[in-house]
Amino acid sequence: MTIFAAGPRGLLTLSLALLLGLASGCATVSTELEKGYHALAREEYYVKRQGKLWARPDRGSSERGYALKGDKVIKLESDVRGWSKVKVEGREVEGWLPAAYLSKSPVSPARSTPAASPPAAPAKAPAAAAPAPAKSDSILSPSSAEAAEAPPPQSETKPKRHVDPKKFEPL
Repeated sequence: MTIFAAGPRGLLTLSLALLLGLASGCATVSTELEKGYHALAREEYYVKRQGKLWARPDRGSSERGYALKGDKVIKLESDVRGWSKVKVEGREVEGWLPAAYLSKSPVSPARSTPAASPPAAPAKAPAAAAPAPAKSDSILSPSSAEAAEAPPPQSETKPKRHVDPKKFEPL
């Protein structure tokens, strides 16, 4: 029988080596468990608004790609500021997208041609055409007179409201 005698320095080295080996094994196991958890907890969503995919949950980061309306994505992570890291199925692109762009239910993709609408009835010609007011050159918005297509109807009158003082308690 051989007896191994080691000094304090040898025991310290041996315990450090065992601790490092144990730590690396635990890290590998936790990474594998995490991968398995994500595979089981796949959250599938649909993109309800086209958007860019970002490298980080910030519009100032670099672009990774895009997600089109109706694309099926898998949610990988969430952010407390309202962003989700997603992976687009079929194109294998992943990046961060605002969570408001995602829907649990399928979304129809955007149409390239508008739907055919029934022909509208011909409009009646105005009896007396008034001269159009001059349009402003403002880039902010049109004036209220320019924005209104027609003045509001003047025929309706609202009934006068009566207040019953018995319904209110004094303070």
